[in-house]
Amino acid sequence: AQAPYLDPEGDMQLQWSLGERETVPIHYSVVKAPSYNYSVTVPGGAKVFAKVMVTEYDLHIGYVGTAMVTTDNGGLWMFTSNGLYSGKAFELGEENEAVI
Repeated sequence: AQAPYLDPEGDMQLQWSLGERETVPIHYSVVKAPSYNYSVTVPGGAKVFAKVMVTEYDLHIGYVGTAMVTTDNGGLWMFTSNGLYSGKAFELGEENEAVI
């Protein structure tokens, strides 16, 4: 299996399901900011908070880190980074941390 990694620069995809599924791409650059936070308001008024921390750089697989996503609204949420991590669904008030 291929090890998970983060491209040095790219787009995170925040996906949510409030009726129809929609996606918000968020541009990031781990070179400029190894640790960064995003807050996105999605249709319906919900806010999604994403925090990414790059924990190391591996010569063979690239940047390795964690992502934590929380939301202030109900519904099922999923976080992906360049399509490499397709995550757990999580509910209001629950925090999930996963290797991306």
